[in-house]
Amino acid sequence: WRIFPAFYTFVAAMCLASLMGTLALRSGDIFAAMTYTMNYHYDRSWELGHIWSLSIEEQFSLVWPALFLIGGPRRVVPISLAMLTIAPCLRAAAWFVVDRPDDVTMEAYPCVMDSIAAGCLLAALKPRLDQSQRYLRFLRSPWFVIVPLAVAVANLPTWYAIEYTTNISIMNIGVALCVDRCVRNPDDWIGKTLNWAPLVWLGTLSYSLYLWQEPFVNHWAKSQVNTFPLNLVLAFTCAVASFYLVEQPFLAWRDRRAQARRATAAAAAAA
Repeated sequence: WRIFPAFYTFVAAMCLASLMGTLALRSGDIFAAMTYTMNYHYDRSWELGHIWSLSIEEQFSLVWPALFLIGGPRRVVPISLAMLTIAPCLRAAAWFVVDRPDDVTMEAYPCVMDSIAAGCLLAALKPRLDQSQRYLRFLRSPWFVIVPLAVAVANLPTWYAIEYTTNISIMNIGVALCVDRCVRNPDDWIGKTLNWAPLVWLGTLSYSLYLWQEPFVNHWAKSQVNTFPLNLVLAFTCAVASFYLVEQPFLAWRDRRAQARRATAAAAAAA
């Protein structure tokens, strides 16, 4: 109820802008956007190109429940580990086998499924980790600084065989651990900073900002709307409008429907 309305509103706005001649969409852009397959559509326009990452999330949202139903709750950990193991191998293979290896290794779902699988693995292991004093002490220890440092080092350019395999895996696991540390320790200085009201508001706005920033940060465009700082003002303005005029009304409608269903069920039970 949050993702789809804001997303399709954005796509519709880009279609309208294309019809008005203010931007140029490429063949296949609209279909790839509407079907969440932008990560396989490599000859794409700038304005809709960033949807490749959202496409991966939506594809994972289809594949993961199916694997969960087939394997059952007890298979969550093995399935997550399998994704974390297979994806780097596919990235390495894609580099030598397919055309446009950069695009495929970084965007094709099988090659990047480990990015979300790392979080799924952490969630599946949470009951065990809750009981592990060694793990909890490590999260609070000064030694934990090794994790973000490892992520930063892994993000540096290096030989492609390492960059597309080991380094990406290190980043995925390291980011998941950093998120877990912040969630488990909300009262330290990092947690208090992340829970600072302006940052919380920015976080709630992040999805709309993700959608709307792209048309305004095109470095190759000559339009006035792509010049700093006007481009940032316009991106934030569109994101705020999307959040309050599209996302929030649909979420409120969802809540009203859920409340009505609960009231109907309660009345039926009472009868």
